[in-house]
Amino acid sequence: MVICMFLLLYKCIRIHYLEIRFFRQSKWRIKESISINSDQNRRIFKFRNKFIKITILSVLLYSISSISLLAAKNTEKNTAKTLFIVFDVSSKNSPPNTGAKFSGNIRKIISDTNEFILVRDYAGLASLKKKYPKAIIIRGTITIEETKKDEKELTKYAVEDQIGERYHIRLSVYNNETGKNDMYFDRISISENQLNKDSIIIGKKIRDFYLKKYKTVEIKTPEKDNSKFIEIESVSVMPGLYYPLGSLSDTIKSGYGVNLELREVFPPARKIILIQKIGAYNLEHNPDAAIESAQMYLLGIDFGYSFNFKKFSVIPQIGIGYMIHSIDGMSENASEYDRELYRNPYADTGFTFEYSFSNTLKLAVKPVYTMFFEPDSMLHLGLLNFGITWSF
Repeated sequence: MVICMFLLLYKCIRIHYLEIRFFRQSKWRIKESISINSDQNRRIFKFRNKFIKITILSVLLYSISSISLLAAKNTEKNTAKTLFIVFDVSSKNSPPNTGAKFSGNIRKIISDTNEFILVRDYAGLASLKKKYPKAIIIRGTITIEETKKDEKELTKYAVEDQIGERYHIRLSVYNNETGKNDMYFDRISISENQLNKDSIIIGKKIRDFYLKKYKTVEIKTPEKDNSKFIEIESVSVMPGLYYPLGSLSDTIKSGYGVNLELREVFPPARKIILIQKIGAYNLEHNPDAAIESAQMYLLGIDFGYSFNFKKFSVIPQIGIGYMIHSIDGMSENASEYDRELYRNPYADTGFTFEYSFSNTLKLAVKPVYTMFFEPDSMLHLGLLNFGITWSF
């Protein structure tokens, strides 16, 4: 998939500049020029500009469809995992949220275990049994009961019972495949705080029972292979917006395109990340600029460090690369439109914010500040990319 995407972008750039001849060089910039002397040549350039836009869209659609197919295959595998349906424990003589809190703790323990799938479908019990024939269904009640806690002496011959409350938990873990209860809990909690602790204890017992029964996975995370110096960690497809800053905004108004990123890690220190990226953007020029069309391409390398927070991760990064701006416009003292190509080194810095939907699929947002260098000046722009990351 990654190879195909890179080939598409390469083909786009190659066709677009097939007839361009270099005639002028400087330390930081190579400038190219082609005169468009006829309507036929102008139509050819317009066709090539449309081809670039179609290619960017094609790369994006191809990438999304490919990753969607991989995600669908992963979902098919997940359906073989143990399914759990946890009903809110009903409350008798107790506040309604008592049972909801109790069930919520059990749901969290189950949903945090990657080998289980928590089904959030609370239709009638009969319909759920038909819809999920192999599901584990957890139901129960919590009843507040009066109990004698102590005695208070009123007189030498009379005492008064001190009455308190306790929580009586009855919970069944029903295996829909066998038609029997795999587990049953009958427990007394003497306080609300103890009730909360008991819900966590019961949730862990259920988790450990089914991990052992189906032999799916150890609770401990398996150790990574650190024998390699570097290995591929993920690939990202990230559409983006181009924002010119400073004097660049006098010519370019905005832009849109797509970045493709290949992320690699160093096994001895997996939080250090190497990011290789390639991108293509179509640029919108200001109405008063003598420009017919403009495009930007980039090729670069970033280094980052990953900070992980459960399902979220933040990757600050810094990098360098080469950027190409292609502008079909009319320069000073010119009587016709010329195609000019500017190739400039750049440096950038930014952050990648990711949210994990699963072990393999993540949503990514990436703001980046970029400065690129010309022989006598330095220009600035911002990129805002958003897309998906597929981890291996």
